[in-house]
Amino acid sequence: MKRNKNFENIILVALVIFGIAGTYFMLGGKSSESDAGQQPPIAVVSDYSSYAAPTSTIADKKQKQHLNIAGAMHTGQPLQFEIGSFNENAEYTLELGNGKTRTLKEKDFYFTYDTPGNYKVKLSVKYNGKTQVLFAENIFIDSKERYATAY
Repeated sequence: MKRNKNFENIILVALVIFGIAGTYFMLGGKSSESDAGQQPPIAVVSDYSSYAAPTSTIADKKQKQHLNIAGAMHTGQPLQFEIGSFNENAEYTLELGNGKTRTLKEKDFYFTYDTPGNYKVKLSVKYNGKTQVLFAENIFIDSKERYATAY
């Protein structure tokens, strides 16, 4: 009888250890406080599958190739806007959706959103007197606080 009780205790301890280990891995396995508050940058190419609600407004994938947006989609983190087919002789205008517009002279542009929310990003090109919208899509910028880790 005592042997069965010892066996039951061993099984119980093993289940508790496996439960703790499983919980640790399910919560991301953070082991130190130094990296707990930092999120790794997530590369996003205009589909916003990470850290953002899917808010795409364009179904034409050819238009999405004109502007790549990469970076963590939350406040305080710089986003890289890269024009796919940059032409030095064209004039590119990027509307950031927050009332700010930039005329781009280079292929890459960096911008940091300070306020969370939905923003309509629009890229237009003017070439030979004609203006054409190359890209228009809603993006969602989340607040950085959402990713705080509780201890």
